Amino acid sequence: MLVISNLLLEMLERISLVAISGYMLTQTTVFHQVLTRKIGSMGNVIIILLFSGMGIFCSYAGVPINDAIANSREVIIMLCGLLFGPIIGTVVGIITGIHRYTMGGFTALPCSLSCMFSGLISGFICYYYQKKKIPWIVIFTLGITVNILQMVMILLTAYPFSRALELVNTIGFPMTAANSMGLVIFMVIVRRAFEQEDRISAEQSHRALHIANHTLPYLRTGLTEKNAQAAVNIILQTTDYQAVALTNTTEVLGFAGAESAHHGPHRNDGLTSATCHTLKTGKITVATNHEEIGCSYPGCKLASAIVVPLFKRNHLAGTLKMYYTQANAISHSDFVFAKDIGTLFSTQLDLAELDNQSKLADKAKLMALHMQINPHFLFNTLNTISSLIRTQPDTARHILTKLSSLFRFSLQKTGKIISIREELFQVHAYLEIAKIRDGDKLSITESIDPDIFSYGIPSLTLQPLVENALQHGLHKKENGGTLSIKGSLEEDTICFTIQDDGIGMTVTDEVFHEQQDHIGLYNVNARLQGLYGDRYGLKIESTLGQGTTVFVHLPKQLLPTTVPKSKEVIVHA
Repeated sequence: MLVISNLLLEMLERISLVAISGYMLTQTTVFHQVLTRKIGSMGNVIIILLFSGMGIFCSYAGVPINDAIANSREVIIMLCGLLFGPIIGTVVGIITGIHRYTMGGFTALPCSLSCMFSGLISGFICYYYQKKKIPWIVIFTLGITVNILQMVMILLTAYPFSRALELVNTIGFPMTAANSMGLVIFMVIVRRAFEQEDRISAEQSHRALHIANHTLPYLRTGLTEKNAQAAVNIILQTTDYQAVALTNTTEVLGFAGAESAHHGPHRNDGLTSATCHTLKTGKITVATNHEEIGCSYPGCKLASAIVVPLFKRNHLAGTLKMYYTQANAISHSDFVFAKDIGTLFSTQLDLAELDNQSKLADKAKLMALHMQINPHFLFNTLNTISSLIRTQPDTARHILTKLSSLFRFSLQKTGKIISIREELFQVHAYLEIAKIRDGDKLSITESIDPDIFSYGIPSLTLQPLVENALQHGLHKKENGGTLSIKGSLEEDTICFTIQDDGIGMTVTDEVFHEQQDHIGLYNVNARLQGLYGDRYGLKIESTLGQGTTVFVHLPKQLLPTTVPKSKEVIVHA
């Protein structure tokens, strides 16, 4: 019993040392890049080498006893399997097991086989739970099961049996207890690393929204030198970057911070190679040192940078560049921030282009173009994002992506005849945001005949009607309600029904005249009748206190091409 107690203490001591080393490793940028798969095609190779090396180290750090080694090797293998799945877990188990076999001893074979099974079993647990959080009891049970399996394999394959039985009696309980607790401790450490990364990402996303709010008055009017300089000044004052720049596709428009003397507008010899690479590929470029930045000025102190592409109407419009004066300073949180701010800036540039185009249109076209961009909806959605940014960062980012997609879609498709599938894609994006904002207060049902997907419809026909139903029908009802969308073919006519059980209204001819409360109804009806004649358009039935039904009629109009089904997003109740 004394031997078992001493062995347990020694095992716990070694587990503690490895855990401390693991904690220090999780604080490094490289480890965060490994865990979040931000290291490109070599990521799996690095993961395998890292965890195999840790497993081999644990073999050497084990406690020699009776020509065997009591160790925590399986803890590292199981941790790898739980994090990265059965393939990588098994590969690490095989490498570590082969190494253990070369160390010799009468338990070399069963210990080697145990390594392989450890990676496989833990990997399948990772596969079973997918991206869900694995319960602690499952992790602890896995540790016990794998160690018991190792003891059984020692009894079945080690020779002579008497020595194997004596060894199992000595190391069975200490190894099982220490390794099971060690696996749980390691998972706590790794989860804390993930949670820390999520917190940092949430803070960066919140900062991106804050910056976008302050730069909106400038970029909303276009990417000019004056606006670019104002924007980079705001970013520099709000972040820890040493320099910030905005460019178009040919030159620097605004620069603030270190080395502005030769990087600023009209003062350099052209764009850096990192900037040119982003403009060529349309993807974010990370430069980890001065050489990768590609500045030709001798003695330039800028040592690392991240370059983000900016788009306008799906075309590259320029870049946003953020610099540090230290090499290898770009972290995963910088990447998240850069991606978010790039998306927001691109949306602002889209809005600027919309403003520019609207000045060339008459009042009716201006109403059609701006119908989608409802300030009330926009600000409520941004407030929702802000409230979720810390508690549910993934949900906040999802809403932000949908909002950007919604605005981009309306800017690109306004005034065009598109497929019904595309129009429904826009409606679904809008409803996804509304569903997250309103929660259980909003129920959505949909019944669409798939035969109508390939027919044409004027862009922004259904979405304004859905928005009108929510804003004027359901949102004014205390407990919310149900929105129903139906679409079908009736001979030579396509019919849609948008129905809500909201507060209802009094239907008069004034509904189809231009007025502030029902600009969506007026605009859609006027456009449909202008395109197809008085036979088509809207019909409204409504009862106060019971709800409103809007009927949409338009002709069957085939398009030469259709949108792939993969772009369809279905929203269920």
